[in-house]
Amino acid sequence: MKNTIIIISIVLSHFSLFSQTVVTVNSIQETLSFSGDSSAVKKLIVTGNISGKDFSKDSEWSMFRTLNTIFPNLDTVELSTTQDIPDGNYSTGGMFSNVKWLKSFSAANIKKIGNNTFSYCQHLETVDFPSATTIGKAAFMFCPDLETVSFPEVIETGAFSFHNCSNLSSMNFPVLEIIGEDAFSFCQQIQTASFPKVKKVGNFAFNPCPNLSEIIFPVISEISDFAFSNDEHLISASFGTDFSSPTTIKFRNNVFSADNQLTNGIDLILSENVLPPPNKDKSAWQSNNNNWDTLIDYIWKSVTVNPVTGIKSLAVDNQLKIYPNPVPAYFQIRGSTENGLMKIADVTGKIVMQKSVNSDEMVFVQQLKRGIYFVIINGKTVKMIKQ
Repeated sequence: MKNTIIIISIVLSHFSLFSQTVVTVNSIQETLSFSGDSSAVKKLIVTGNISGKDFSKDSEWSMFRTLNTIFPNLDTVELSTTQDIPDGNYSTGGMFSNVKWLKSFSAANIKKIGNNTFSYCQHLETVDFPSATTIGKAAFMFCPDLETVSFPEVIETGAFSFHNCSNLSSMNFPVLEIIGEDAFSFCQQIQTASFPKVKKVGNFAFNPCPNLSEIIFPVISEISDFAFSNDEHLISASFGTDFSSPTTIKFRNNVFSADNQLTNGIDLILSENVLPPPNKDKSAWQSNNNNWDTLIDYIWKSVTVNPVTGIKSLAVDNQLKIYPNPVPAYFQIRGSTENGLMKIADVTGKIVMQKSVNSDEMVFVQQLKRGIYFVIINGKTVKMIKQ
């Protein structure tokens, strides 16, 4: 009998601890009269609507920032409301602006995330908005602990929406159509930006993203000023591969303007339906560089069309190979059975290295900068990626 009593006591104690860890209220006002162990509360669920339309003192929306004064160990909030989160601004902030205690937030039914909602939320790690369609200006600006985001229904992100999310590395936006100005600027860990439905990219949208190496925009129609400027590791850009008819992509001023991009080269993948920009607008790529004509020839003239994929690329010989590729500091020639003169050209066609080589010879290229090159031996060509 004594053993049975002990077991029941342990179970009840465990249940009590769990009930205090997660607290559910209908109204945010109910938290003011909470009588349990407030220090044990880690998660708050609010099932009802939030009164007010802004962040004034009389609005319940303004109470969220100071929930930690009631629950000192709170780090997770969940809302059931279908209301839009009101817009904040740079002076008054948003729903959780400058909050240091919030780590996780979810709202299954909210469609609009207001301006500055989580700006400067220093420890925010996860957000879940499965129904959201719009992300406001600066909504997640300066959230350094945010590493992965997924917004299955979002169509538009506002200006500075993820600006300076320094550890953001993974993004899922399957139906996003518009990327706002500076939306992902200073996101240092992004390596690939793939947006299957995006039609417009705003000014400075990815400027700079120092580790961004690949961008994929199958239906893009307009890329605004300096969108990918200063992305020094960008080596692959794919545009318009889902176009079903001839289409002109509007490249605005200095889309790719950093000198090192033209020096290192960008491997451009273009659908056969991508038309050249009207009048060959030089500022679209590099307003202060003299090799525009060479570059435009590379993009829209010195190409062949793969009859199966419809993707344009420079003609290469599949029999000639180099290993390893990408190339660290050296490579070995394979597939060339004859000795001959080897030339290495950058994407502008400039010969940057040439020498006589033998079959299977080791070639050292540590002096070459990171980027795309073409190795030519006895009329055969292979693309080389220099790390």
